[in-house]
Amino acid sequence: MLSLSRSLPLLCSAYLLLINIFLSISLVQAAPALVEKRNAAKHVYAIAHKVLTVEALEDAINDGANAIEVDLTAWKKGDKTGTKKSKWMMDHDGDGKNHGDTAEKVFKAVEKLVEDKRTVAFFEFDIKNPDHCEADEDCGIDALRKMARKYLQPHGVRTLYRFQSKHTKTEDFKRISADLNDDEAVTVSTATDGVLKAYKDAGKEVPKEKRIMDYGFTGLDKETGFGTCKEKKSKKLCTQIVQAVKARDDGKLAKVIAWTATSADTKRVLKLLDKGLDGIVYGPGHKEYKSSKDTKAMLKAIKKWIHEHSDSHVFGGQRDAPWG
Repeated sequence: MLSLSRSLPLLCSAYLLLINIFLSISLVQAAPALVEKRNAAKHVYAIAHKVLTVEALEDAINDGANAIEVDLTAWKKGDKTGTKKSKWMMDHDGDGKNHGDTAEKVFKAVEKLVEDKRTVAFFEFDIKNPDHCEADEDCGIDALRKMARKYLQPHGVRTLYRFQSKHTKTEDFKRISADLNDDEAVTVSTATDGVLKAYKDAGKEVPKEKRIMDYGFTGLDKETGFGTCKEKKSKKLCTQIVQAVKARDDGKLAKVIAWTATSADTKRVLKLLDKGLDGIVYGPGHKEYKSSKDTKAMLKAIKKWIHEHSDSHVFGGQRDAPWG
């Protein structure tokens, strides 16, 4: 017969084993419910503004952004940029001067971030000069889409193609809209009525679950102003977001994004989230994204709001589908 001193460790080990088995079974049983709850929750996206370089991309993801906005300009051999080779550049102004890295270089940097378990839910492509190149050129829309499908989507990073309302009649808009895969969607940037008209004109080319709207200014209270969220027939930012959220809830839009929140806009961002906003583009206004106390403070405020609304909202993750 084993003595008490010898049997006690064996009993403890057996007890711990049973506890671990019980916990494992409980977690397995609970997992489907947790997944179902997350899928049913509203996913919120903090989209880092004006990411033009690999360094800015790393800054944004290290700060805690879960999505990236990039300015994409087609550089064509012989145009005003002076480029000797046609390509897509991270470039806001399109003059060949104040630009970032090539699109390909930034896209390639995503693989390591995802391998390191960092969240990059999607890239928002702000296409500055659609139709500047023929679709099959190296600076054409087909080349951009091919890069996204080669370097981003295999790692679970989705693609949101952004067009200003004046560009929704371009061949690039039509070409992208006609061949959207599961990881791709379109956003039209203007007031709600204009967005709804653009999608109506596009017909069935853009499925309803891929129809996204974005609206804003460089600073949420600039240009027409932020407003009270209650004005009638107003272009003020909050009122437009409220109208867009209603259109989304009525099944006419999939998601609603506002831009661009600067350090002075924290309270306005929280108000927009209260009104049902899905995503907020944030960053240092006209400058390229760079990590700072202001960018970190904005993300902290957004995540705090999500925590306070954790019964209904989650911070969008790598495996979450930002659109249908």
